[in-house]
Amino acid sequence: VETLAEVDAAYEEAEQRANGIVDNPEALQRYEDQKKKIDELSEKLEDAKSAKTGRMNSIKSRRRRWEATLDQTVAKINELFSGYMAEMDCAGEVVLRKGEEGTGEYEGLGSFAEWGIEIRVSFRQGSELQVLDSMKQS
Repeated sequence: VETLAEVDAAYEEAEQRANGIVDNPEALQRYEDQKKKIDELSEKLEDAKSAKTGRMNSIKSRRRRWEATLDQTVAKINELFSGYMAEMDCAGEVVLRKGEEGTGEYEGLGSFAEWGIEIRVSFRQGSELQVLDSMKQS
């Protein structure tokens, strides 16, 4: 257990250190400079976040318009292809295969690497549609 004298000595030492910091103009100036830098960087960070949000919203808006047009085009191709296949007593469809959607702040954005057009066909009545590839034959 500390004695009263030890407590007083520790108190005086702590008070001297605290006064030394306040009385040191260089330390105070360094503190103010660092605080100013932190404030400036915080403002730049907020500006960057705001700009990023604006760009993300712009990309999402453009993608929605582009994707709607693409969906309509693929639907028209599917309609024509299905009709041609039906004329030959076969079945077929054309679909747009889409990749995984992004999540979190990237929701509505995804990787286009997984996107593609799939042509599905059935050359015999009663058989299921299968993806047409280089191995599929009538």
